[in-house]
Amino acid sequence: MGDMAEKHFSSSQVLQTKCGKCRLVCSVPPVSEESGSFYCGRCRPKETPNRSFEEAANKIMFPCAFGCGANLGYGIALEHEVAYCRYRTVVCPFVNCTSTSILQDLHKHIKAYHVAYEQKTPEMYYSVNTSPLIILNCITI
Repeated sequence: MGDMAEKHFSSSQVLQTKCGKCRLVCSVPPVSEESGSFYCGRCRPKETPNRSFEEAANKIMFPCAFGCGANLGYGIALEHEVAYCRYRTVVCPFVNCTSTSILQDLHKHIKAYHVAYEQKTPEMYYSVNTSPLIILNCITI
């Protein structure tokens, strides 16, 4: 934790603290500090948390990293980003197609590039794994 262990953080300081690796707001625990830089739990999930930062972070809401408008409690952001956010990036589920799009635009991509599989009244069923890479496992349209 270094010299920052005794520092107290305001809400605005917490919301402005960006990860030294991914550059996203540090909304995923544990948030660690090394040589004056902070790292989020997305990038360093097994580090020792900075207790002062986490104490302040537990009292505020964080905006979704993908810009969907959701406000999330500290520690909820990763689950939202991986499993629920309509604005997260997904890879096309069709074999030999490496296109990526945001989840809410996936149907448009399928309609434009995989027209043989498109129906007039589409029904989408999907599930995603919980790895950092978002993978669409199955889709029926």
